[in-house]
Amino acid sequence: SKTHMMNYLLGQRDSVVLSDVKCLSLITNDAPVCIEAPLVAANLTLLTLCVQDLWHANLDGKILVIEEVNEKPYAVSRSLKYLSRTGLLSGVQALLFGDFSMGGDADPHAFIPVFRQFAQQQTFPVFLAPYFGHRQENRPLVFGQQGLFQYSHNDQHWQLSC
Repeated sequence: SKTHMMNYLLGQRDSVVLSDVKCLSLITNDAPVCIEAPLVAANLTLLTLCVQDLWHANLDGKILVIEEVNEKPYAVSRSLKYLSRTGLLSGVQALLFGDFSMGGDADPHAFIPVFRQFAQQQTFPVFLAPYFGHRQENRPLVFGQQGLFQYSHNDQHWQLSC
């Protein structure tokens, strides 16, 4: 939102802590309870266009945040499958789905089944926190900034700090 961006630009930015991050992956007992890596954010359509291009993204060792606007769930599913097949996501430490919308009054929850199916096919953890993207209320991300996912056994939930 404007307030968060102004605070960042004026150097008054506190770290962002999101306590209601949803984990979409199947978590096993040997899964990490802490994931720390640099943050990289991308629009899904632009990310798919840069595969094997001049702007090919190096996502190895990164936490990838993806957002998209005005796309249908079937198109998002197709793009995610393409990124998986190309191997672009093979070195990702974690993936966070930000804001996804179809525009208009469409139900934003229509993407959840697509995200869950994608998460079940990955070897890295996949999360959901719609605070990054095109909504009126969102949080600025600094590319390259360290992100930290932590799992609280007491509360049984994930938290993102950046």
